Amino acid sequence: VCEGLKSIMAERDALRELTRDLRNEVQELRGGLRVFCRIRPPRREGEDPLELLELDVSTCGTRVAVPDSRRTEFNFDFDHV
Repeated sequence: VCEGLKSIMAERDALRELTRDLRNEVQELRGGLRVFCRIRPPRREGEDPLELLELDVSTCGTRVAVPDSRRTEFNFDFDHV
């Protein structure tokens, strides 16, 4: 009985691992990110024009670091533009 139970548990673990691997592959094939860019509305009078971020995507590669007003930095990775 113990050997049969161990065998069933080993098979269950193998199937769980296969399921996890297949789910990860499906997610990778689908892609995880659907929104690539958010366009900000035009600035109002009196706002600091230096807060505007311009980016030439043809020269930036696949990683962009964008600082925010709290002096922290957000990194964005992308596959292509």
